[in-house]
Amino acid sequence: MQVNRSGALTHHALTEAGQPSSSEAAFLKGPLNGFHPGASAVQGFEAPENLKKGLLGMGQVALLKGNNTKMETGGCGPCIGVGITYRSNTGEVSGLLAHLQPEADISDFVSNVRHAFDDHFESEMKLTLATTLDQDKSVASDQQLRLDKLRNSLKSQYDFLDLDDENIHVSTSHSALSVDAATQEIRLGQDTENDFSKDDMDYMQRHMLNGSSSLRYFS
Repeated sequence: MQVNRSGALTHHALTEAGQPSSSEAAFLKGPLNGFHPGASAVQGFEAPENLKKGLLGMGQVALLKGNNTKMETGGCGPCIGVGITYRSNTGEVSGLLAHLQPEADISDFVSNVRHAFDDHFESEMKLTLATTLDQDKSVASDQQLRLDKLRNSLKSQYDFLDLDDENIHVSTSHSALSVDAATQEIRLGQDTENDFSKDDMDYMQRHMLNGSSSLRYFS
């Protein structure tokens, strides 16, 4: 997904057909300004309708746990999709899905991931980054730089948890990503044929016009 310089939002979602999901993410709280302790609600904005379909939009980050364990997104290019599964040292499972716009504040995002997932040597984390490289070489180069920054910044947040290259997968040829925290699975594709409505797209456009580097967090 992109916002061009005139403010118009375009959608390049590529979906992969599958069985519709029976679970809805209707109970996600937010939007919040982060996952850190005391994170406040983003004033003037309600949760977008696409979350109820288990579909994450541009500039949105969902923490998956409890009754909300599945989420998918599409249109990652030049945006970057981030999928995480996490098993704590006590065996509790959770996950995260993010759809980061090109202007997204990576440092803020990485800090919030660290708040969401504790650093413990007996915990397990798997990370997948997905995007489709742009045909414009300069845009593709910027995408690659952001992928590298994301991967390295996330690794640097953890001293004890084993987040090495074996647990990190990067794809530059997939625009869709699905996370199932319950089964601890990340898939390069969408599990349903759900797509964004006009209202969903308008919500994302208003978000970008109000703060193109900001992210909205839901938990």
